[in-house]
This record gives sequence, structure tokens and C-alpha cells, in this order.
Amino acid sequence: MKYFNKLKAGIFGLVASGVGAVAMATPTTDYDAIVAAVDWADVITGIAAIAALIAGVFVVRKGARMLLSFLR
Repeated sequence: MKYFNKLKAGIFGLVASGVGAVAMATPTTDYDAIVAAVDWADVITGIAAIAALIAGVFVVRKGARMLLSFLR
């Protein structure tokens, strides 16, 4: 049974390496025309605003827990 498991793992490794070699050999497409139309400054600003909002919620929750623990 151990021999069968080793054989199965070896075959899987060979197939996976073959698939990886084929994937590395394929040429990639050029996405410059697609991403050039996006204004990334607005996207980054939006992501930073959402991250700050989420961080603010966690800070308020932590502060409320601390204050409530002082009242006990």
C-alpha cells in the first residue's frame, strides 16, 4: 500500500510539473490597452478610504470594550 501511495505521488508530481512547464511556455497576453483606461488614483483612493473606515470601526469597538471594562 505504501508503494502504491509513493507511485501515485510520483505520477502526480510528473503530471503537475508537465502542466507547469506548459503553462510557463505559453505567451502572456498584453493588457496595456485594458488597464490604460482606468484611472488608478481614484481606485487607490477608494480602497484607502474603505480601509480607513474599517480600521476606524475596529478602533471604536476596542475603545468601547475598554471603557465598558473600566465600568465593571
